[in-house]
Amino acid sequence: MKKIIAIICAFALTVTSFAAFAQTEGHWAEETLENWMAQGLISGYADGSVMPDREVTRAEFAKLLYGALLKNGYIEENEGESPFSDVTSADWFFAPVCALYQNRIMTGTTAQTFEPSGKMTREAAATAIARAIGAEEHFSNKVSEYSDADDVASYAEPYVAALTERGIMTGYGQNASLMPKKTITRAEAVTLIDRALRFADKNMRPNMTANFVDPFKFENYSDQRLSMHFDSLKEAGMTDIVIDWCCVTTLGTVIEDHTGENGAVELILKQAQQHGMRVYVGLNFSEEWWSQSEDETWRSEQLEIAREQARKLYEAYGEKYSDAFYGWFFPWTVYAGGDMSDWAGEFIGDYKAMLENTGKPMMVSAVLTGSEHAVRDWKKILEKSALDENDVICLRDLQGERINEMGGLIAAVYEAAQQTGCSKLWAVISLCDGETPNTLALSSVIRSMRIAAPYVDKIGGDSYSAHFCPDMKRTQEHHEQYLSYLNGGDKGE
Repeated sequence: MKKIIAIICAFALTVTSFAAFAQTEGHWAEETLENWMAQGLISGYADGSVMPDREVTRAEFAKLLYGALLKNGYIEENEGESPFSDVTSADWFFAPVCALYQNRIMTGTTAQTFEPSGKMTREAAATAIARAIGAEEHFSNKVSEYSDADDVASYAEPYVAALTERGIMTGYGQNASLMPKKTITRAEAVTLIDRALRFADKNMRPNMTANFVDPFKFENYSDQRLSMHFDSLKEAGMTDIVIDWCCVTTLGTVIEDHTGENGAVELILKQAQQHGMRVYVGLNFSEEWWSQSEDETWRSEQLEIAREQARKLYEAYGEKYSDAFYGWFFPWTVYAGGDMSDWAGEFIGDYKAMLENTGKPMMVSAVLTGSEHAVRDWKKILEKSALDENDVICLRDLQGERINEMGGLIAAVYEAAQQTGCSKLWAVISLCDGETPNTLALSSVIRSMRIAAPYVDKIGGDSYSAHFCPDMKRTQEHHEQYLSYLNGGDKGE
């Protein structure tokens, strides 16, 4: 009897699947829909129908996007609590909504509600899909080519532009209208998601090639152990090492120094030279920066300490490790806005002038802020700093809760840099969550890299050594996952 029932069930499933495939025959999205059905990414309704032209609700879209992102390693399963009063653990869309919200891909219609049964517009779908693959366009005129470009909501403009620029989203009819307010259909949703993921896999696999390190972490390393560490960095594709600082000061006195013979700075330079890597050396650092930096006397004092440190380092290692000792790193974090815009550029310029006799470029550490006049403020800083085409602006701590604002903020610095002739821009992705030392999921790191990649020359990790290298992390997991990603494998599933 059980065998008969099993045969009947199998026959029913076969008939249902056949009926579902039959409904897509001749449809403009036939190939994509059948591929998704074969992968189990889309299924029929209760009566077995696929209804490719049926309009999609917000919950249905969330499920489609979540399933595709999960299968392709862009996000991880999420078992967190729902932030929305209309999304509970008993709902079939609970996991998709929570995961997309936690990854800042979809938000609610209000802070408290998701409105799962609400219609999903084409511009809202474009926004979620572009966020998922880290695609934004802040200087594209592509959207303006469409007849109804003015109908696109301001929040969706960079995301709609990103998808149209890449050929992922197209318009309707001869008048090429986007119809941004139109509710998206199942076939359209599946097609957009599929195109976006295919584009990202082919064109958006950025990687980290710079590693930012704290020198004290290497103080007790032997040559052999550090050589193995650099083997891991080389394996991960690192070409540049940035030493955050070589000494720490308090009240004008050096309290921690890593510049001596066989100290961490020399050990790093030695291994970098043996492994064919370049090193930017950070000079003095002090936590007083956050409370004293507006004081011109304090800045002058720190400049003199930096001058002495640079002299010692250059005399000791400039020739000895000439292939590795490439440049200097300005360790003080600069941001645009407020009073800092008035004096930070001059301080950077003084640093650059002080190091000019070494003939080495300088890298400036900058943190992004949501200044209303970000382009103007960064341009002001960069003009006063006298940075040129050989110097680097390094954007730090790119991760966290403001991930969806990241592209716009990077774009502002990018525009200011282009206007002032400082053309080299790096992005440094934070590899921990900021609140704890826990290493971020690779999928989150990749998403940040994708957002930054269109604007920068190089992407770094802060710190690959501490969070991915096996000897420091005491596990192979993160390093092996990243190597798999580099070689075309998964994205941190």
